[in-house]
Formats: sequence, structure tokens, C-alpha cells
Amino acid sequence: MGAVGVASVSTRYALVGLLVAVIAIVAIAYLYLGGGGYGGQETTSPGEEATGAGGGTVVKVELYEWGIKIEKTTFEAGEKVVFEVVNKGSYTHAFEIENDDIGFEVETENLAPGESAKLEVVFPQPGEYEVYCPIDGHRDLGMEALITVSG
Repeated sequence: MGAVGVASVSTRYALVGLLVAVIAIVAIAYLYLGGGGYGGQETTSPGEEATGAGGGTVVKVELYEWGIKIEKTTFEAGEKVVFEVVNKGSYTHAFEIENDDIGFEVETENLAPGESAKLEVVFPQPGEYEVYCPIDGHRDLGMEALITVSG
């Protein structure tokens, strides 16, 4: 009878261990595929029109696995730019522009596949601005670029 009890306990521990492993794998996959993305500052909603007089320079942006295609990457300081961002990928993505040297950071909200957003930006001063997808791990997979602002 004692041997049966030991086998039953061992089987129970094995099942609990398997369950914990499956939950961990599902959690990691969820984060990797964009479910736990960085929220950050939202500046527009998907499909929301950019506001303000003058319209500015319109630049098309495509997000996909694992890259960012930007129609134009050089601008002038003070220039108003409207980035029309579309997620052409199969996973959730977002579009962020930042320059840590001057504390500049703007981004769209997370975009599901096929969603789009407009991001209106006025670059405050010359420099290099990093562009990337802030969803956990996507930047490391190649979703990054540089924008050069002169002035």
C-alpha cells in the first residue's frame, strides 16, 4: 500500500510541474507576441485624424515582422510631420519616436494587425531620433530605425 501512495504523490507532483511549465510557456508567448506591451503615452487613437492647422508633411509608415518601413527619415527642426502608421504585420505593434538627450518621446497606442493611427509630431530641435516598436522584445528583433532632424 505504501508504494501506491508514493507513486500517486509522484504523479501528482509531475502533473503540477507540467501545469506550471505550460502556464509559463503561455505567459512568455503572450508577452513576446505583444500582449504585455509598453503602454506609455498615447497621442492618437487608431484611425484618429491629426489635428492642427497647416496639415504638415505626411509620412507613411508600415510596421511588420520584424521591421519598420518609413517613407522619409530626414526633417527640419520645427517642421510639423504627420506619420500615418499602419500595422501590416500579423502581431500587435506600435510606433515610438524618442530622443533621450532632450527628453522627447511620442508614440501611438498598440495597433492590432490591420489597424492604423496618425501621429502628429513637431521635432523641437536638431538631432538623431530613435524610432522603434515599444512592444516587449520587438525592437531587439529589428523593429528600429533612425530619424535625422537638421536645423
